[in-house]
Amino acid sequence: MNLLIVDDQTSVVNGIVKGIPWKMIGITNVFTAFNAFEAKEVLIKHNIDIMLCDIEMPIENGIQLLQWVRQKNMDLECIFLTAHSEFEYAKEAIRIGSYDYILQPAPYEEVQKVVARAILKVLDKNKRNQVYSYGKVMMEKKDVLKSNIIEGVLNESITQTRYEKYKEVVTLPQWSQKCYSFLFQIFSNQENTQQLSDELMQFIVINVSSELFGSYEQDVILYPINQSLYYFLVYGKQGYFMDYEGFKRQVNSICVNLNDFYDLKIACYVSDAVTTSDLNQSYQKLNIMGEKNITSKEGVFEENYMKFTEEDQKYHLYSLNRWKQYLSTNLADTVREEMKQYLYNLAELGHLNQNVLYHFHIDLLRMVYDCLEEYKVRPHEVMEQIKNLNLYQDSVQSLDNMVRFIDEIMILFEENIKTEKDVNVVELTKEYIHNNIGKDFNRTDVAEMVHLNADYLTRVFKKNTGMTVGEYIIFEKMNIARNLIKTTALPIKFVASRVGYENFSHFSHSYKKVHGISPSEERK
Repeated sequence: MNLLIVDDQTSVVNGIVKGIPWKMIGITNVFTAFNAFEAKEVLIKHNIDIMLCDIEMPIENGIQLLQWVRQKNMDLECIFLTAHSEFEYAKEAIRIGSYDYILQPAPYEEVQKVVARAILKVLDKNKRNQVYSYGKVMMEKKDVLKSNIIEGVLNESITQTRYEKYKEVVTLPQWSQKCYSFLFQIFSNQENTQQLSDELMQFIVINVSSELFGSYEQDVILYPINQSLYYFLVYGKQGYFMDYEGFKRQVNSICVNLNDFYDLKIACYVSDAVTTSDLNQSYQKLNIMGEKNITSKEGVFEENYMKFTEEDQKYHLYSLNRWKQYLSTNLADTVREEMKQYLYNLAELGHLNQNVLYHFHIDLLRMVYDCLEEYKVRPHEVMEQIKNLNLYQDSVQSLDNMVRFIDEIMILFEENIKTEKDVNVVELTKEYIHNNIGKDFNRTDVAEMVHLNADYLTRVFKKNTGMTVGEYIIFEKMNIARNLIKTTALPIKFVASRVGYENFSHFSHSYKKVHGISPSEERK
């Protein structure tokens, strides 16, 4: 990827060129220009992806240069550097399509961070346009082959004999050569992680790691396990064996760089050096370390990370019966918060692991099922409403996942219980109206009998019947009145009294409103 720096101050250009590790973030070539004229020559000769440009330049400023770029239909991202903070500059820069706007003087770290994000935009755009493919951007075919070979070594499907044959085609460590390896985990609840494609994420991590280890004459092979988990093999290109502390220091630098420039939350699990032939055992240990980090702690962890005692592995949940009682009395919010606090306390004591989360998950579902059945709600119908099946399956993988699963299952519980309770309220309301049809009453009287706010009762009732409580009272009274008028010889005034109306005029008006004719016309 190509970057062009444009500024009329030589010291500024040289400082930016030397002050930022460009290869680490994916910049292959850095071009420079000291005015708009020189910049145009570079832009015509080379395919520039990102332009880092000063606004205040003599004769032709940066904004005019970008306007020329747009007129020529050159597809690049422009980042402006300027010492002026006037809004008009920013507004004009945005209007003509600049990517960002940095107020000078700015530290190199800030410039690097903005450029790093612009690189992601360029890569994503190029991918959509099918200009770059994964093989061209991320790895050469040989690198993909090396990744596949290491995968085979890890799962022991590649023997030493086969490995030696592969070494004739691609560069690999000797079978008996000591290598370092580490597992690189990006926590999946990060928004930035979800916004990056697999290809872009791999492009980022391989560039950063290769640059940092390259300064120690170390080669890096990446084996991507999934979008959030990567295995790295680090070995000396010429047989040089770096010390363990230096290895850890560079791994930590990877975490720091990716956190600073891409806001990624990362944990790295490192192992002592082993020969290529023993990578499988080392890999298994790294996986176990990752599984233990269910609280999603960031940092670099070694093999002694979180060793559990036999007592720590035991699972005790004394609050289950109390939580069931709370759910049965509509205290789901209390249960939700107590469950979370229970897990947080275990994590703080260092007693939380996947075994605990697994048993907690079982107890949580059993408790919810039992309480749903008490409310006469079918548990399987509720579980079918879970929107994020991955979260259901992965809830035992980390504390964050379990907390989010608790929130989701409690929301579903409340929604379904609320629906069932609403149905019961409607039935009770109808029953009260039918049993008191001869009395003069209104929605407030009904609400008091079912112990609900009158406005809330009306909302629930209308949602389930299409009518307000008041409309339903009149509707039922008029239906009974119509039946009495058509099937008996009772005087109409007596019929009105039988359905709770002492005012005949009011009764007649309500009757005609419901049935379209007056009571007298109905009798005839």
